[in-house]
Amino acid sequence: MPRLKEIGIFMDAQQVEALSYSQALQALDDIVAQLEEGKVDFDSIKPLVQEADLLLRHCQALLTGTQHDVDTIAAQWKVLLEGEPEQAD
Repeated sequence: MPRLKEIGIFMDAQQVEALSYSQALQALDDIVAQLEEGKVDFDSIKPLVQEADLLLRHCQALLTGTQHDVDTIAAQWKVLLEGEPEQAD
């Protein structure tokens, strides 16, 4: 998938939400590289930073969701391996 910024179009929230974690992380890396190399014209800074914000929030949401899933699975396995947790009186 070509970077939309390369043709002067920035991703909106719906496009960002369709990305996998790896794709979003790569898009963030691309933005950082463009900024560090000074390849961003003044008029593109604001939409580029807004896109980066969307990408960061998307990555955080994916990480949080994955952590929740892992915690749920780990708790289920703990119950299976150790039996039902004891109830406090």
